[in-house]
Amino acid sequence: MVFCDKSLTDDGFVVSLTEDIGHRFRVYVLLCRGPRGEQCRYVGTVDRSELRNRMRKHWGLVAGGAHYTRMYPPLKILYLMPAPSEAAEAYVYFELLRGMGANQAWMLGGWVQTSSHPSRLDCVLAEQARRGMKELCFNCGQRRFAGEHSRLRKCPFAPRGVEYECPMQGCAGKLVVTSRGHAERLAEPPAATSAAASSVASAQQAAAKRHASEPTRAEPVTKAARIAKASHKSGNGGARVRICGVEYSALSWFLNKADPGRKANDDARNRCADGAVELSGGHSRVLVTAGFAKAPPGRPKPLCLNDRGEERTRWGERPFETEVQGVTVERVRSGRPSKRNSQVLYAVGALQKVFLDTA
Repeated sequence: MVFCDKSLTDDGFVVSLTEDIGHRFRVYVLLCRGPRGEQCRYVGTVDRSELRNRMRKHWGLVAGGAHYTRMYPPLKILYLMPAPSEAAEAYVYFELLRGMGANQAWMLGGWVQTSSHPSRLDCVLAEQARRGMKELCFNCGQRRFAGEHSRLRKCPFAPRGVEYECPMQGCAGKLVVTSRGHAERLAEPPAATSAAASSVASAQQAAAKRHASEPTRAEPVTKAARIAKASHKSGNGGARVRICGVEYSALSWFLNKADPGRKANDDARNRCADGAVELSGGHSRVLVTAGFAKAPPGRPKPLCLNDRGEERTRWGERPFETEVQGVTVERVRSGRPSKRNSQVLYAVGALQKVFLDTA
């Protein structure tokens, strides 16, 4: 019996399970093929008497395989080891998670994480677990015992989270939910059109007054309204984000208008599309809330880092993960952005050339 594939140990995978075939259970890791050919992994445990039948299920030879392996077909067995308990699966799962790159939780499945498309909040929790095991700040990913973290004894940045729409019918509000239960409202709901809506609005206003009377928190929280006050006339106004060494801005940020208008949007899409980028899994307001959008003279933090924690300098052929969980970014390749306006970022230089030189 082959207990471990050499390629897995070469990646630094060490869990020190004993090769005692007398143990009742077997813990295993399967190499699976992702939707675009990515190498995903699935972790499972099984009673030793059911091992052969379980593998047949994973490979689709008989009915009853796991959802993850039905979506991402297995290619081979990377790891197989005796285990005294089914809890060994979690041990192996988190050891694999610890060695993965940032924001790759969906590439690791098992009974610990059963979904082939985990929710953005699940991805946040998995990423925080990975950071914690690497002694990084669970919130921002920087070294936990260095710099401002060490001086303040806490993260100096606003809590990171994921954006969800309000489930109340007729409400256009959105919330950024973090693993700590913190929630920040991004948009006001529409005007009340009924008695029921009026009572909801009154309750929300009362809650806002109570919140305003509470002591402010120590960590700085970036507000979209605060960023939007930057002047556009000098050509330096508007929030910006930094991707691969280049600064980008949403058209609404650059023009300091919530709705730039159809003509401005068409001009940007037709004349600034070269070098523009598109967001998936979120839109520009998420970058503001997460603290990655800064208005001059502030310097934005790099939105995309490599596996070593350094700023990316090259674009790949595929979308890659950002430092905002669940949000990916890719360059516009079709000659014209395909996403909606709030999900498109243009190079600041291109916007200045079109909207300032023609002003």
